[in-house]
Amino acid sequence: FGHHFQHLKESMEDRLRHEFGSGWDREKIEKFIALRSGKVRLSPVRSVLVKDPELLVSELFEKLVGEVPSSPRGQRLSTKLAQAFRSGGV
Repeated sequence: FGHHFQHLKESMEDRLRHEFGSGWDREKIEKFIALRSGKVRLSPVRSVLVKDPELLVSELFEKLVGEVPSSPRGQRLSTKLAQAFRSGGV
């Protein structure tokens, strides 16, 4: 799951850089959104009133595009069982 999502995210990042690297306007964004299909789709452009747009965009970018923290792997069941047997003197 993680590698597939990472590939989709990188693909979308590359596509956004390619499409909007030289600038953007509402019409270009709406056309880009309309042409998306498949596993990654974008919602239509909507107006939003915010106090600090730069802060909000930065936080959203970090949450949506930033690195996903890896969770520590749990101990294997067979290892836990072996440890339980050893501690029980079996």
